[in-house]
Amino acid sequence: MNLMDDSDASIRKNAVIHLGDMYAEKSADKIVETALKDPNSKVRKHAAIALEKIGSDRIINKLIKGLNSPSEKIRSNAAWVLGVIGDQRAAEPLIERLKTDDDDEVKERAALSLREIVPRPLVVDLIELLDDPDPKVRQRIVETLGEIGSPEAVAALKKQVNDQDTDVRWASIVSLGQISNEEALDALIENLNHEDDKVKRHAAWKLGELGIEKASDELMELLKKDESKQMKQHAILSLGKINAEKAIDLLIKIAMTDEELSWHASEAISMIDSTKAVNKLVNITLTDDNKWRRKNAAWILRNIKDERAVEALVGVATSHRSEIKRCRAVEALSQFKDEDIRDMIVSILNKDSSKKVQKTCRKVLQG
Repeated sequence: MNLMDDSDASIRKNAVIHLGDMYAEKSADKIVETALKDPNSKVRKHAAIALEKIGSDRIINKLIKGLNSPSEKIRSNAAWVLGVIGDQRAAEPLIERLKTDDDDEVKERAALSLREIVPRPLVVDLIELLDDPDPKVRQRIVETLGEIGSPEAVAALKKQVNDQDTDVRWASIVSLGQISNEEALDALIENLNHEDDKVKRHAAWKLGELGIEKASDELMELLKKDESKQMKQHAILSLGKINAEKAIDLLIKIAMTDEELSWHASEAISMIDSTKAVNKLVNITLTDDNKWRRKNAAWILRNIKDERAVEALVGVATSHRSEIKRCRAVEALSQFKDEDIRDMIVSILNKDSSKKVQKTCRKVLQG
């Protein structure tokens, strides 16, 4: 026990680790005192872990008592340790701290701990705390409701999307995505039209992460009418993540005409499993008069890694009657950076009698 009073923090840390490993309930009072009062954060952390291992009713009761200490630091540490232990008996006392404590750090610690331990019946009590004047507390409550994942919280989270605080609005979108029942997903889609660009971007991002295909129409509409490039980037990538084949024409148009968004559109196209995309891109490599667009289409085909594209281009490069298309097919194939394709281009160089095709082959092989 004397080692826990040593002036050396590393010795105190090792002492509480040892006591935790021994499940030393007789030392629980001293370990609780260390977890609440030790000046070293690492010592307090390992004391909390030791208390979790020992796990007696006595420990929980002493920590709950610590929530009512006149010291803000002790109340904050008690709230934190109760979260580490994760005993549901601490839920109501922690909610009481959120309701009544005057210290912002204590409230924040209590909210973080509730994310670990709150039982579903207390969701209603948490929702009531969304009226707290402190935006940090509201944000933590919103995050806690998302972690719990209760459908009961959806209506409240939809309301918090319009909170006066930006971080609370953003956290509400993330929490709706974590719950992700039909009502929550519909709310995310509705918020693609929110007046706050950050909310819109995070709604688009979350819908993409979740792969919500029914959001494709709204995301496409957003691409057409929103002026923000950053918003469009999020919408484009989300269309790719949800495998929105209906967006292929629009994405290819953006990839070929908007240099600022071309990379994002190209990435999205490469995520979508689409024969239509392959055919349209192959056609661009062969027929478009703009060299940048042809090269970009070939680059996207390379990223898609679809054998149909290679087969189509090889067929044109080796047998099409149009000299220009054979040249363009060779140029497109050169973007794939593959040794077998390089050998194919060497073969075309040796077999094709066209000077233009031979010149194209030499140029791409040297490049």
